Amino acid sequence: MEGTIGFVASLGSLGLANGERVGWNARCSQRKAWNGNALRVRSLGARSRRVSAPSARSTRSVALPSSWMTAFGDMVDRGFALNEELFMVASNALGGLEERSAHTERLLGSGGTFAFDALNMKGSVQGFVDPKSKLAWVTRATHLCDLEFKVQMLFLVAPITSVPHCSLIFGCNETGYFLELDYIPREDLVSNPPNYIDKYYGPERQAFVKAATENMNVEGVIMGSLCVEETIIRSPLHLNLQYGSDDASYRELETQCKVHLLQWLDFVASTEELNRSRRGLMFARDAAMHKMMFRTERMRAGFMFNGDEALAQKYAASLIGPGDEAYTGQAS
Repeated sequence: MEGTIGFVASLGSLGLANGERVGWNARCSQRKAWNGNALRVRSLGARSRRVSAPSARSTRSVALPSSWMTAFGDMVDRGFALNEELFMVASNALGGLEERSAHTERLLGSGGTFAFDALNMKGSVQGFVDPKSKLAWVTRATHLCDLEFKVQMLFLVAPITSVPHCSLIFGCNETGYFLELDYIPREDLVSNPPNYIDKYYGPERQAFVKAATENMNVEGVIMGSLCVEETIIRSPLHLNLQYGSDDASYRELETQCKVHLLQWLDFVASTEELNRSRRGLMFARDAAMHKMMFRTERMRAGFMFNGDEALAQKYAASLIGPGDEAYTGQAS
């Protein structure tokens, strides 16, 4: 019963009142296919399956027993709690993040939050700025559609260091928990200046990814990407996993999220700032990456919101932030 109550509370925080839950699955069933494409999943053990794009996870509308919905409610509650915990850890380590600024008010509206309620999706995006200017933009977004709940956290580093951007995506669906982690590279990995791969993608990170992939609770590794831009942005050690729905699976997901975030926070705290000439090069690279990330997220959002271009544009801008305007005070 507690899980059900907590689930209702979670839905309420996303703008889903009790009365709106009637026909919820029916509305979400209108979700369109992504041109019939599918991403192949490399099975672990004897399991093998295919997962439909764009989220690379199934979100079909089916009649499910109340016991399963209660279990799903527990999973959503855990996702909300982990979202809060991870954000507090990051904010404390960074010395506090500001929710209200000229950028957050302009991009997200009053209070620094953009809430959406589309045909098949409800949720919100919160944007934050770093008063110490180490980070250019921090976003955490939650959305709930059909039988999928997702949290997306994005930490975009300012061009004063070459530390990779940090991305965390996690949540649950009717299969179980899922997890997507990455340190988004901000240098050309081919030229590897100076020892960039060794520092951020070396043996320690490789061991982390290998252990996470081979964990007994992992049911599948999501292979491939939705578009060329997304593939370009990702690191070689991008991690995208589907877990089961049991407690052990959640504990594994929780551990991987915390290790991923804490390691990145250590990078931010310990990395020296770039000299003036290197900052200029990093600024130009970040600006180009920002545009590519915006296009990728807008394409995703276009599917999420059933082709509502205005809403997709707003969502992508809220998620990715103001770009070079955050560094210069000028328009991008």
